Amino acid sequence: MRIYAISFILLPYNVYATYYFQAILKEKVSIVISLARGIVLSGIILILLPLVFGGNAIWWTMPITELIFAIYVTIKIAKTLRKQ
Repeated sequence: MRIYAISFILLPYNVYATYYFQAILKEKVSIVISLARGIVLSGIILILLPLVFGGNAIWWTMPITELIFAIYVTIKIAKTLRKQ
């Protein structure tokens, strides 16, 4: 549980980024963040981690997913702010 709880550090950043992109009418980016974070990437990592690192690695799924999307969101926000 402690490992899984690490994901709560970046979770608000990713969720607020979704709302930010909705607010500035970048709906495609918002949908990618929402769906890929919640279903696609977390599902892939959920399947692959235990195969590679064993059963306890399943707890690292959400922290890794949140970290990947925090990086993606930061890049997208930087690009969006540069264009303005």
